[in-house]
Amino acid sequence: MPIYEYECSAHGRFDELRGFSENRLPADCPVCGTSCQRAVSLPRAPIMEAGLVRAHDRNERSRHEPAVHAGKLAGWLAQALGGKGGGRPDMAEAGAKDIAGLDAALDRVYDHVASIL
Repeated sequence: MPIYEYECSAHGRFDELRGFSENRLPADCPVCGTSCQRAVSLPRAPIMEAGLVRAHDRNERSRHEPAVHAGKLAGWLAQALGGKGGGRPDMAEAGAKDIAGLDAALDRVYDHVASIL
């Protein structure tokens, strides 16, 4: 349930826990019982440090716009092994003919991804 803020002309602002369907109804002041209207106020979002805000922003962006395209990465890896691969930005698959070089190719993946980022 959301918390709404109301204002009493005699006693100031107070909070009230109410259902969404009651968001426009007045609330009684807990001190004097006067019917009070909802006050317009800013959302009560927690204040975060700048580094945390950047990390949160990057996580949200990467959920929708991955920095490393999975289809391109799978294609790059499969090509190194004589195969083919591809897919969407967030999911991919690949197949290879020569898996003898798989360990060496996987070792190069970290460097390849680091060069993209």
